[in-house]
Amino acid sequence: MLVEIEWLKALACEAVELTSTTDFLDLQARALESLGTVYAAGGRHGEAGEALSKARALHERKGNVVAASR
Repeated sequence: MLVEIEWLKALACEAVELTSTTDFLDLQARALESLGTVYAAGGRHGEAGEALSKARALHERKGNVVAASR
C-alpha cells in the first residue's frame, strides 16, 4: 500500500504543479484536494490539512461557495 500511496502522491503533486500555471482556480483547487486526499490516506494529516486549506482558499477566491464548504 505504501508504494501505491507514493505513486498517487507523485501524480497528485504533478497535477498541482501543472495546474498552478493556469488561470483556472477551480482546477487548481481540485488538484490540491486530490493531493490532500492522498496525504490523508497515507496518514500525513498535517500536510493533508495544508493542501485542503489551500484548496478552500482558491475556491473562496473564485467565489465557489459550495466547493469551499466541503
